[in-house]
Amino acid sequence: MAPLSRLSAGPLLAPVLASLLVMGCAGRAIRPSTPLVPAGAEARAVSIEGVENARRVGPRLWSGGEPVGDTAFAALAALGVRTVVSVDGAQPDVEAARRHGLRYVHIPIGYDSVPADAAEELAALNVAAGEGGVFIHCHHGKHRGPTAAAIVAMASGAWDGAAANAWQRSAGTSPEYAGLYRSVREFKPPGPAMLKAAARRLRPRHAPAGIVASMVATDHHAEALDALGRNGWRPLASRPDASPVQEARLLREQFAESVRLGHGPRDPRFREWMQRFGRGVGAMEDALRSGDLTTATVTWRALREDCRSCHKAWRDAR
Repeated sequence: MAPLSRLSAGPLLAPVLASLLVMGCAGRAIRPSTPLVPAGAEARAVSIEGVENARRVGPRLWSGGEPVGDTAFAALAALGVRTVVSVDGAQPDVEAARRHGLRYVHIPIGYDSVPADAAEELAALNVAAGEGGVFIHCHHGKHRGPTAAAIVAMASGAWDGAAANAWQRSAGTSPEYAGLYRSVREFKPPGPAMLKAAARRLRPRHAPAGIVASMVATDHHAEALDALGRNGWRPLASRPDASPVQEARLLREQFAESVRLGHGPRDPRFREWMQRFGRGVGAMEDALRSGDLTTATVTWRALREDCRSCHKAWRDAR
């Protein structure tokens, strides 16, 4: 699946450490003096005030939901965290983190996959974070956050693909986000030159992708659902990994994220349409999951017509 474009803004977070220039051959896992996740580390659920679904991945790596309030950032600092990494689309609260001596890195990813450049930036954290701890979060800490933590652990040399996928399952990452599992399973540690470039890209904020990129992703999932519907809601020979339930869920998440991040015209009528469309996709997802293909087909036809009407009404709005 084509990832959303990742537009960047703001100053560089930190210079590349000199050690990047002298680290092993291309493709070798990063092994700093104190790895974020050493081999044999036992991941487990923990309690961090102000953070939902918190988990300790290794001695210097944690994952969870978005830190809420000064209490959460203070709790992270007390654990030894010095770098907070958001893989969510929302803008990080850089100022709140800074008040507690923490720096932010923003590496936004979607629910469909981890883009190659994002995976490289996650891998570079093993060195760019120095000797301090790292906390990685998405919105709720169940899907994208654990996926990003898995890539960091693989880059440190602690896990292979099977172990990293097992971690995702234990953290609650839904198997319906097949692209997140695939991105982890197929991840290969980048070599020194790619890590150097990735470390230079690390920034405290990325500009939001906005409604244009959101609609590109929406069209991608909608086209997949069109093709699956024409095929009787059976998997396509050209894309055997794309299931109707999975594509419906990804489309629903796309609309939910767009509403949450405030994409598109500010007119409340547009917000209402976005929410209504998302609920309709959720109803279609439920029908597909239960095997009620007739209801799924009728619902999808109505949604497509609604989508065309919305595009006509709002395509030139600001």
